[in-house]
Amino acid sequence: MALREIKGQEMAVGLLKRSFAEGRLAHAYLFHGPEGVGKELTARNFAKLLNCGSPKGGDACDVCESCVRIQKGTHPDLLWLRPRGKARIIPIGEPQKPEKGTVRDFRTSVGMKPYMGKWKVGIFSDAHTLQRDAASALLKTLEEPPAHTIIVLITSRPEALLSTIVSRCQAVRFEAMPEASLEKILSSDYSLDAREAKLLSRLSGGRLGDAVRALRQERVRETSDLAGMLAEGERGYWRAVARPLELMERSLARAADSLEWEFAEKGLHHEDDGYENEEIQEQIEAFAVGETRRRQEELLGELLTWYRDLLVWRHTGTEGLLLSAGERDQVARAAQEMSVARTEQAIQRVEDALRSLRLNADFHTVVENLLVQIMASDKQ
Repeated sequence: MALREIKGQEMAVGLLKRSFAEGRLAHAYLFHGPEGVGKELTARNFAKLLNCGSPKGGDACDVCESCVRIQKGTHPDLLWLRPRGKARIIPIGEPQKPEKGTVRDFRTSVGMKPYMGKWKVGIFSDAHTLQRDAASALLKTLEEPPAHTIIVLITSRPEALLSTIVSRCQAVRFEAMPEASLEKILSSDYSLDAREAKLLSRLSGGRLGDAVRALRQERVRETSDLAGMLAEGERGYWRAVARPLELMERSLARAADSLEWEFAEKGLHHEDDGYENEEIQEQIEAFAVGETRRRQEELLGELLTWYRDLLVWRHTGTEGLLLSAGERDQVARAAQEMSVARTEQAIQRVEDALRSLRLNADFHTVVENLLVQIMASDKQ
């Protein structure tokens, strides 16, 4: 894959290709925008272009040794730093013998000339997770950038970065796609019918990466099934609590099974060393923990969207404003059967559950308690 194949980010990709073609490369870039819109994908393919052995038409050839090794994540001049450990931070590293994947090790590496390519490319995923002292150390490199190094910081939260770091980077904005545009891509490239494409585009908020991930994990059907269960308004434990909870846990299991794809896309699954490399293994484990937590929050987010839709329908009766996977008739019926006060109470309880989850509470316990509370309020 090359930059030309990235969809929905024409402005960002165009800026990078022009900078390369005109020889006006910045020493550091800040890729910022929502999750799931292709920031990491663009960073990888920008690294290909920078080090491509035979670029064509202002883009990487995608077949030379350099391009292939960057795609696999084995290029010696591609330095990728990601959040590590349970704390999910990018650490500074030990002063004397810093581990790979730390800022001190990165600074040592970029102090040397490229080994194979023209540029050393340092990519920081979730750059907002930089430890404070790690951010300060990185700032020193940005203040006196090595001539042969380009740094790419990737974040959905640029406000969480040091302002002095932001000011030394060229900002590249990534946007979610218009839902209609994403619908066309899902219909043409992924063979979805019009209803599925529309629903998936809406659920992903115009983020192609999230839409593809959801498609891979069969989330459209799961989300529709969950909406159907909530619409039934059942009050017995099995139907109101156990069934939705079971569906959510199946969804989490399916998401875990699909992580192999995610590892490959991020260059974390090497054909030549499998999972034997300790650094890669640690990154895999940290990424898996982060993705599991993210999917758990998404599932609670689906509940939140459902109850908010009930309020939207009560106040507007406008189908176009609905965001959940529920059918119009399902939402209308549920909104009529659940009072505004109880709906608002359910929203508050879901928000409380999300806060508990972010404090590392057990997912099963949090969701079971939440559904029991909502069921109990329905009986009042």
